[in-house]
Amino acid sequence: MALIPYFLNLEMHQYLDSDSSGTSGVCVSPTIGAERLQAATNWLQQNGLKGFLGEIGAGSNDVCIQAVRSALCHMQSSDVWLGFTRWAAGPWWGNV
Repeated sequence: MALIPYFLNLEMHQYLDSDSSGTSGVCVSPTIGAERLQAATNWLQQNGLKGFLGEIGAGSNDVCIQAVRSALCHMQSSDVWLGFTRWAAGPWWGNV
């Protein structure tokens, strides 16, 4: 039995730079998104809970795009993630 009521969904943030702060436009690797979500996925599964990734942040470059894709694919292949929100701000926003 989970210690938290079953109707509670947990919102989390994940940034894909080296210190998980979202202050760098450089991602650790193209697979860091899935790698960093694995522990949260395991915990959610073990506790019978659902998660929502309220923020996922990464730079605008090929490695970071692959890293975000790896996170989203990981979430999609699991039964515990309800969705995500991606936001952008600061000097890495660019000219969109």
